[in-house]
Amino acid sequence: MENQDYLSGVIQQDELFNQFMRKSPVTLAMLDTDMKYLLTSERWNKEMASGEKQLVGRSHFDVIRNQPAHWREAYERALTGHSEKFEQDIFIRPNGKLDWIRWEVSPWYTSGNQIGGVIIFVEMITQRKKVDDISNRLIEQRSRMAAKVETIEEERRNIARELHDGLGQLLTAAHLNLDLVEQNLDKDTVRARDDIRRAKELITTTIREVRNISQNLRPAVLDDFGLVPAVRNLCDEFRRTGMLNVQFSEYEMLEHYSPGIEIVVFRVCQEALNNIVRHAGASEASIDLYNRESHILIVIQDNGQGFDTSKITQSGTGSGLINIKERVELLGGSIQIESRINEGTEIIIEIPLKQRVNPSIV
Repeated sequence: MENQDYLSGVIQQDELFNQFMRKSPVTLAMLDTDMKYLLTSERWNKEMASGEKQLVGRSHFDVIRNQPAHWREAYERALTGHSEKFEQDIFIRPNGKLDWIRWEVSPWYTSGNQIGGVIIFVEMITQRKKVDDISNRLIEQRSRMAAKVETIEEERRNIARELHDGLGQLLTAAHLNLDLVEQNLDKDTVRARDDIRRAKELITTTIREVRNISQNLRPAVLDDFGLVPAVRNLCDEFRRTGMLNVQFSEYEMLEHYSPGIEIVVFRVCQEALNNIVRHAGASEASIDLYNRESHILIVIQDNGQGFDTSKITQSGTGSGLINIKERVELLGGSIQIESRINEGTEIIIEIPLKQRVNPSIV
């Protein structure tokens, strides 16, 4: 009688366990040491077995075909007593659809404390992954926009400073000289002529300053002669001022490109040379422009002190290079920076001629 009660209890427990497995709200499968199904949850049948209902006795590898090697290796380790966990993995369905999963495999033990097989738990995380990806893209876009806004604000601050410190003072001085002309015109014509001469010199200097500011906003040579003369003129200007010996070469470049491409290439070269002067401690640099079938290739090199490229991602470090990166990526381009301490720096940039985006870039 006691044996019958015991057997009845065991059978009842097995039925409860089977029912628990089938109705479990998670994606769950129990397999033997030959990786044949013993029990599966209904959710497993739906999500992992394409809706098949009769899996007991079938091989796991026949139900889910073309499993990657690291899955098989995880099963083998589980059958030796180890548990494996994968936080993000790809599950390829028979129809080719890709899903992201989080899954675990662990051994289960018989009453004799022998490994009887494995239990596999799977959680579909495709939607969560999509949400995370969207969130990460939004964060990246906000970061890019913030960098672009900061670049614009910095340019505005520079223009305001030039207007106030340069043009403002020149015009004030010219105005004072014209006041002196008015005062001395009737009583001291010689002095009045000197005041007029000084006023004319100040006005000439003011005109030159206006041209310089205009050149910084958008170089007239870009519109008049094209990209190559503009970059060559930029390199010549650095060389003339003695700040940096810059060599310029171009290979099969066209006379004109779209305004968006031209201004980005020019600004990239300008920002790179300014960076070299401010931070590299270089005496020589070079800019090479190549026209390729699908893109413009820019190679910028210097013989400066070099730097740790990992630091350009840190806040407040390498802002000039970040500005270059932002400008390039806005046109769907790519940038590669190679630098070693005391061995100089090389920047390689590719800008597609068919723009994936068409931003308005100043």
